[in-house]
Amino acid sequence: ITADHTLLERLHRNRRHFSALVATLRLPRARVSGSAIHSILIGSESLLRDVVRDLFSEGVWAEGLPMPAVARGEERLRFRVRACHE
Repeated sequence: ITADHTLLERLHRNRRHFSALVATLRLPRARVSGSAIHSILIGSESLLRDVVRDLFSEGVWAEGLPMPAVARGEERLRFRVRACHE
């Protein structure tokens, strides 16, 4: 890893790409960060469950963070961008 920066460069490229795509969606509750972890506030456990299920059925993996992992009303999707994503 210290000698070959290919994975790190790919991770940063993927992170920038994901951030740009999320920005084009103009989701008012999306938190675009400089890290490889992005979250979108959903605010309802039942809606979160539906969104996670629908994304998964479309081949998109996102973590659902329901209560008690977050406060009630703060339920969110979490995306983890990785170097291996294409």
